[in-house]
Amino acid sequence: MRPGWLSFLAGYPGHGKTCAAIEIAIAAARQERRVLFVSLEMSPEEIAIRVAQKFGLNTEALYGGFPDDSDRYAFELAAGFPTTTT
Repeated sequence: MRPGWLSFLAGYPGHGKTCAAIEIAIAAARQERRVLFVSLEMSPEEIAIRVAQKFGLNTEALYGGFPDDSDRYAFELAAGFPTTTT
């Protein structure tokens, strides 16, 4: 990827496109680059949970209704990235 380029990530379902895209977006954000993340398959909430998982969120506890302090901390870390939703 180069500055000013528009990049697409495509492939068959279930082959890790979203995971790869989230890794790329987090790496770019850590370098203080602007990132636009668009998904036609996932809601902003689902993407936020995927990003929080990269910071240590335990989704079993979250969906089970028993998140602990480390899960809250993962959301706080993920929330540190500036986001805009429409």
